[in-house]
Amino acid sequence: MSISIVMPTYNCRDLIADTLHPLLAAPGYFQELIIIDNGSNDGTKEFIQNRYPDITLIANSHNRGASAARNQGIDRAQEEYILCMDCDVMLSKGFFKNLKRILKKLPESVAAISPKTIQSGTDKIFSCGLAVSSLLRTHDIGKNKDTASLGKRKPIDGPNTCCAIYRKKYLDLVKEHSYFDEDFFFIGEDADLALRFKEKGFLCLMFPQLTCSHRGKSSGFSDQRRRYFSFRNRLYMILKHYRGKNMASFFIRSFFYDVIRTVHFFLTNKYAFNIFSDLYEKWQKEKNNHI
Repeated sequence: MSISIVMPTYNCRDLIADTLHPLLAAPGYFQELIIIDNGSNDGTKEFIQNRYPDITLIANSHNRGASAARNQGIDRAQEEYILCMDCDVMLSKGFFKNLKRILKKLPESVAAISPKTIQSGTDKIFSCGLAVSSLLRTHDIGKNKDTASLGKRKPIDGPNTCCAIYRKKYLDLVKEHSYFDEDFFFIGEDADLALRFKEKGFLCLMFPQLTCSHRGKSSGFSDQRRRYFSFRNRLYMILKHYRGKNMASFFIRSFFYDVIRTVHFFLTNKYAFNIFSDLYEKWQKEKNNHI
């Protein structure tokens, strides 16, 4: 059992020491820690370089997005398992001991696992993994339930990448041009990957004895911008996973959900009309990918 940790950072100077402390206090449980800084301008990169010189640091000149940063880390990673985690996640005490026990007994058929992630400062669950519906609606399993809920191992479609453990060989099996679709930039790239696992019939599991806490909104994006990415990236998933008659059938089935949501989006989101140019570019890419 060998683990590479992959962590994107962006303007998280005030968070990163708290996140790294429990990792660096657990020597021997992972083999490498790779941080990808996405052009931070708050001193994050310099803080990591000066305080943690032994950490592998990839420094981007600008914000390439969470998807691209994770891909950079996974491309560099050498180990059997990839632990993807955000810079605002705190692993609970005993996380690695429990993970080691789980991985020793984990069937070869399991592609990825999720911890029970708690919303920091609350007694509520943030995510126990992702469920992607036939309408490509994605939700975090267990979200806002009490932390004592979902106390047993549970099949999921894939983990939320705020904290996710992937078997590298399964990432390679579903890899397209990259592991995470970099067009998504931020939000939903983990759902797209989960859907690829699901389409291949790969098994993903949530283990409640693995716990961590998530502070959230460390990206720095406004709520309007986050809503835009969420809306757009679901449409990206539709373009990727449905073609021709299947796409027409999809929109007929999803009409009553999508028409109300779309009207509300265009009435309330100042970025809404960017959707047309973004979708056209994505459609062209997906068309070329299928030629």
